[in-house]
Amino acid sequence: MAQHNFCFQGKFIISGILECVTGTRIGGTQEKFEIGGIDNPVIKDPLTDLPYIPGSSLKGKLRHLLEWAINTKAVQVPHPKHNVFTACHCGECVACRLFGVASDDSQVRLKAGPTRLTVRDAFPTGYEAVLKGEEPPEGTTVYRWWEMLGEGIGTELKSENFINRLTAEANPRTMERVPAGSEFQVEFVLDVYDANSDEELLKALAEAMKLLEHSALGGSGSRGYGRVRFKDLKVKWFPVTYYQTGEGSKECAVGTVDGLREKVGELWKWVGDGAKGSEG
Repeated sequence: MAQHNFCFQGKFIISGILECVTGTRIGGTQEKFEIGGIDNPVIKDPLTDLPYIPGSSLKGKLRHLLEWAINTKAVQVPHPKHNVFTACHCGECVACRLFGVASDDSQVRLKAGPTRLTVRDAFPTGYEAVLKGEEPPEGTTVYRWWEMLGEGIGTELKSENFINRLTAEANPRTMERVPAGSEFQVEFVLDVYDANSDEELLKALAEAMKLLEHSALGGSGSRGYGRVRFKDLKVKWFPVTYYQTGEGSKECAVGTVDGLREKVGELWKWVGDGAKGSEG
């Protein structure tokens, strides 16, 4: 088996806004049972009680979509023990290299190398002010929530009926979700270890983001929930020398996922420039 020589080159940090085009729900835990209460609550930040998008949920959905798109081994054959489709652990495909592998096999981990992608928790715009005990700035998502729903509230309730196919009996249920138009601050950190081959990982991340825009995030996607889009995207590059000298970072506004995909080649030239500089 070929050995890989991983050498840290730097980090791409992609930040921007994830907008909920339709109502979106990522499930949380129900702390207590109430008659007539919410059947499916959304996950909330314990400090502010505001809804947020866990980085693990966003990363998991991106990986799921990418693995099906590139037809990894994991989506071809169910797990032999659990009889379900699980994350790929081959260590060789772009999904394993980008998102990482959870394997006890040292050879698999060697092939995949260090996990490249970190996905931060995404909080609504205006969250930082609330966390400090201040009023959310006008125009932010939290400000609009409180204007529309009431102070301290960040979700809406949607009533649905589940129809029993045998009796035709309607069973009502109440779903909690984040309103359409809500905006969350997202950040992806891509570590670069190979200036030659890791470019495909940046391409794969952009592909996964586009797949998500054409799919759904969270629960009840087949019923119209969870349509999202990315906007106001910026890409920053921090070469390894930046962490030594504080110099050499670069920044580019790409706007949309399509803009990111178009500029991958141009952005990757920054990696080559940094690699030459570190050699010198």
